[in-house]
Amino acid sequence: MSKVLLVDDDAMIRSFLKLHFEGHEFEVELAEDGKDALSKAAANVQDLIVLDMNMPVMTGWDAAKELKKDGAPIIALTAQKTHDEQVAAHEAGCDTFVEKPIDPARLLEAVKRVLG
Repeated sequence: MSKVLLVDDDAMIRSFLKLHFEGHEFEVELAEDGKDALSKAAANVQDLIVLDMNMPVMTGWDAAKELKKDGAPIIALTAQKTHDEQVAAHEAGCDTFVEKPIDPARLLEAVKRVLG
């Protein structure tokens, strides 16, 4: 069973994604901001990180740079739909990019792609 760290400042999105991933046989850990994500990633090895990019306390942009050092693939979540935003996500260390509002099927497709 793959371990996923879901990071989003919106509790409803965290709950929705948790149910979605658990329904596809993933073990899920939640974090509410980038700082919380760094702490949880340091305490537990993750197979994948799904990371909102626009959060308070520590943005996903800053967190991705640190989280990528541990080697887990990162899927960026953001409402921004520009090419520049996609490039910035990759430069921050994200492996791929999924737009909000989140389409569960598209997110699962991205997960399968990055986990191989």
